[in-house]
Amino acid sequence: MYRISKIIYPKSEKICKETSLYFRGEGFRHDYASIKFQKISELSFGTYFNSISYGDLLKYTDVQDLTFKITVLGEATIRIMCAKSDINELCYAGVTTCCTKKKPFSAKLEKKLKKNPCIQCSNYTYLLLDEKKFSCPKATEVELTVDISRLSGEGVIFAEVDGRSGTTLYGGEYMTSIPPKRESKLGVVFSLRKRIEFMKDNIKRINIKRALDKSLAEKVGILVIDNGDNISDKDLTNTTVFNNEKTGEAGGFYKGIKEVCERKEYSHFVLFDDDVYFETEILNKILFWTEYAKKPDTLTIGGGILNLHKPYELVELGGFWSKDGLKVNKQNLDLRRLSDVVRSECKEPTNYVTWRCCCMSVKVVEKMGLPLPFYMKTYDAEYSLRVGNEILLTTGIGVWHEEDLEKPIGPTTYYLKRNNNILEAIYFPKKGIRRMLKDMWLAISELLIYQRYQEKKITFKGYDDFLKGPNYFLRIRADELQEELMKEKQPIYSKEELINLGYDISEEMFFEEDDVKIPRFYKGHMYSHYLIPHFLFPKHERKGFRLLDSTKLNSRLFYKANKVVQYNPILKEGFVTNLSKREYIRTAYGLIKRSIKIILTYHFVSRDYRLMLGNYKKSTRISRRY
Repeated sequence: MYRISKIIYPKSEKICKETSLYFRGEGFRHDYASIKFQKISELSFGTYFNSISYGDLLKYTDVQDLTFKITVLGEATIRIMCAKSDINELCYAGVTTCCTKKKPFSAKLEKKLKKNPCIQCSNYTYLLLDEKKFSCPKATEVELTVDISRLSGEGVIFAEVDGRSGTTLYGGEYMTSIPPKRESKLGVVFSLRKRIEFMKDNIKRINIKRALDKSLAEKVGILVIDNGDNISDKDLTNTTVFNNEKTGEAGGFYKGIKEVCERKEYSHFVLFDDDVYFETEILNKILFWTEYAKKPDTLTIGGGILNLHKPYELVELGGFWSKDGLKVNKQNLDLRRLSDVVRSECKEPTNYVTWRCCCMSVKVVEKMGLPLPFYMKTYDAEYSLRVGNEILLTTGIGVWHEEDLEKPIGPTTYYLKRNNNILEAIYFPKKGIRRMLKDMWLAISELLIYQRYQEKKITFKGYDDFLKGPNYFLRIRADELQEELMKEKQPIYSKEELINLGYDISEEMFFEEDDVKIPRFYKGHMYSHYLIPHFLFPKHERKGFRLLDSTKLNSRLFYKANKVVQYNPILKEGFVTNLSKREYIRTAYGLIKRSIKIILTYHFVSRDYRLMLGNYKKSTRISRRY
């Protein structure tokens, strides 16, 4: 028998306390590798980390059977269950239809559903595939096998165990009789910029996992790309560190992919950002898919992005880039619920996966070359569109990442605007002019309303540098550009620094939307504070300041606001802005001037970017001898 996936226990690596992502039920205790029942109860492995997508197994591999193996002490009834999706998601129209027709349940399951009707959800069918009772006076390894070839549609397979007081379970894994098609070796790449402790913890746990699993140790190598001399080989064990110029996260991945592809022992590269956490068992899961895939060279394996602060919340599961922009898939699912785990298996059109967790074959680089030097943002989207691989996003492969608490500011805004425009010029040029103009006017207008004039300058520069064309884009030094952008960045202060500057925000009494009284005739109140004479502002606004929560901004909050402290109560930092009517006039002039330039030059600039990509692919291909 060959392993598909091991059962993950939350106390094994202690990075997530949300046990309902691992197993569900009451009346038992668990440690790093065992579960002991304390009363008659039911345990379900129908969870995000411990269920298997049968739809993906049938589509991407030749696996036809699935065996659940676990060590049991005492009496236990084991069932193999299937939660089959009844949802048909039409993502283009934004419509979700649901078929509530149910297949007949077994008699035993009917009784169970009557006792616990909450498991019968309107978007999936709960099916019993097989059931067997075991009585083991000594710890005994037991198995239960089902044929999955007769299943259709999308959904997950998982085990359930009924036990009584004293029943103990050890380990557990899903297996198959089908042997792998090939052997793979993963080059795991971390692009390091700032989050050294995150990365060190991940590598430490990978090394512990490799020490316990010799097969994994032989099939995984770790490469760290250090963008800025933050770490050395001595700080990490069983890891190769490469010093790199300050070329950002994109430059780190560029270097990492290049180093993996130049080493013949690796068949795939796995990319992780330096600010994620993950269960190391996902490396074994990725290895399984690379070794069993029908078409491994044209398959991208991606990971779901979970909220680090709400570990059960799915933030992103791939996305779809089109002429209308990016649509992120499967946002805000609650993975504590089986219904949402099943829903995450409902496939939507996907042509993009983030490089916070991503795996590709090294043969991709032979045909498509290396990623573009974007520094940060959009590099993963451009490469996904360029490669055009089929994308596998399956249950159990996911990483935790900190949620973005507010809109990007400073250099991040510059890279978003410049790089998104380059991507759209290459892949969606027909609507480029109209969309670029709309995007620029909306973005600048919002910054003007929020009094973010430094941000406005950086945003304008993003559009200006895009219009300079691909020769400038490829020639510019990333470290020099980053230094220039940092000089233009709005100064950000801690809470203590703001108080020392004379802004008493110790009580964090935020100005609320209910405090705003806007006359009815000010329908265009978004810009009205620029048009209203300063002497008509309230006296306390002219001499004092307004404290706003920067994570909950809207245009109404800036009505008649002269000086604003925009403070993030979660990060405990903020910045100060002042209303400037001179900037209002400058901004209007800048928008008109750049709009004319876009209309006159966009066609030629976008053509040059497409030609640039063709030449870049040829020049950055890495040939390997197998």
